[in-house]
Amino acid sequence: MYVILISYIRGVVKWGSSHTTLTLLKTINMKSKFDLWLEKVNEERKEYWDGKFGYKEYSPLTAEKGNKYIKLISESSVWGFISMVDGELKNSPIKKGDLLKPAGWRTPAKHSRGNIFDGTDSWSYYGPDYLK
Repeated sequence: MYVILISYIRGVVKWGSSHTTLTLLKTINMKSKFDLWLEKVNEERKEYWDGKFGYKEYSPLTAEKGNKYIKLISESSVWGFISMVDGELKNSPIKKGDLLKPAGWRTPAKHSRGNIFDGTDSWSYYGPDYLK
């Protein structure tokens, strides 16, 4: 059964089922928390950069959204990944918002380095920290 819902999200009228609209609202809420986290990371990385490498202009992290992960890119290398889904990665459980170290350009490494939404994320200028 479809219910017509009108939501004004970023100036766009959305029509659909109530389940679709609730999922859309949760996704937008997650994205806004991610945007705030990314701004904080870029500010702290810029402070580090200006203190160490003032001769060259700082370039902030950029984000590319995939099916399961958001890839964070620093110039021409992968800085890290953020999980957008709950599930498993190489037989290790992951949750939405988990910060993952890159294993390569396309895949994250096994085991989370904390979660950006609950404040347990662990990272430095160069990327998510190694496991301790």
